[in-house]
Amino acid sequence: MAATERGYCNYYIVVNNRKIYKGEKAREPMENPTERPEIPKRIILAMTRKREDFLSDTHHGAVESPLSKFYPFLNLDEVVAFEAQSWRIRGELPTLIEKYAESNDIYSVFNFVFGEGGGMKRLNATKKIDETDKLLYDSLNPFKGSLRDRVEQAPSIAKEELRTALQRPVRRYKSESKVYAMHRDRSRPDVSNVVALTFLPYTFKGKTQQIINGYANKIAELLSAYPRGYTPLEPPQRNLF
Repeated sequence: MAATERGYCNYYIVVNNRKIYKGEKAREPMENPTERPEIPKRIILAMTRKREDFLSDTHHGAVESPLSKFYPFLNLDEVVAFEAQSWRIRGELPTLIEKYAESNDIYSVFNFVFGEGGGMKRLNATKKIDETDKLLYDSLNPFKGSLRDRVEQAPSIAKEELRTALQRPVRRYKSESKVYAMHRDRSRPDVSNVVALTFLPYTFKGKTQQIINGYANKIAELLSAYPRGYTPLEPPQRNLF
């Protein structure tokens, strides 16, 4: 006996025009890919609470270990926390993060940075989202549930690129004026790993607010270039009988 949509027969039911036999598990249909909004500067400022150290760590991490190929599977909170804290750990305790980066388990890297590495604790203790931005903020953080299930969906090349990036020495970021002075220094300091922050004021002295805004603008620009589309994870399997 044939079965209609969601109808039953003796041996199976039909869900979305597919026969599901007794004892078989089925998943809910996937939603169509959804697109997140662009990330405005004010959200970056709210997440970092305009702290220059947090902003600079986030920028440097986003430049050196970008998560563009992971963003379809991550919340914005997770991206900012990872970029900032992984860069700080690489600068202060490089051998510690290298141990996880050498592993083939990409989840262990994220889990370390967020947990033992203090990434989520730092972010949660800092961010302060205005009530008027709550809907926007929530739309930038659409995922709930298992981080492992999400990061493991990233392409293999993305995992390999991230592990490689996390094992490199951090770069040194300076104002344009300092980099210019280093190049003119007769003692010939090593400038091979030095990067001039050309989007910030030429000199930093007395320019704190300009520096904060400059970092926030640049981070928003970098992260807004990430793919906005994402597909929500399938719900856990459920028994139909």
